[in-house]
Amino acid sequence: MRFLPLTLIVAAMLLGGCSSGPFVTQGALNDKSRVKAAGVAMKGGEYKRAESILSIYVVRTQDGSLKLKKLGIFGDTRKDAIDMIVLLLWETGRDKTLATFANDYLSGDERKTTLCRLAERQAQWQDAYRCWNDLGDGDRAERVLRTEASIRILRS
Repeated sequence: MRFLPLTLIVAAMLLGGCSSGPFVTQGALNDKSRVKAAGVAMKGGEYKRAESILSIYVVRTQDGSLKLKKLGIFGDTRKDAIDMIVLLLWETGRDKTLATFANDYLSGDERKTTLCRLAERQAQWQDAYRCWNDLGDGDRAERVLRTEASIRILRS
């Protein structure tokens, strides 16, 4: 009788597996590798290559915005892919698409920061100032006002 519980434990381990973490599929590993490869391409300034690598995860809608495909990446890899797409859109100057994508896929301070940076880059000084203030970054808001003032001085 003493060996019965041990036998049940061994059987449960064999049937249920005894991994310490979630089961990782080859597809998940491929996705993680693709996102990392896109990051390497981005760091090297190879934006078209990065876009090509990430293109299997996004689709352009009829209104021109980017949407993540319903079936695709999950978890941390999904988050990394979203961050990489945001970076790609920023680096390639696709501000309108970036604003829409940020509203759809970013939340909290990440979304707000992206939108503040966009307003600043587009020289929408009052919007950028308000945005940084609302985010609680008074120094950045002040810098926006100084930048606007400097540009006005240089124009005159």
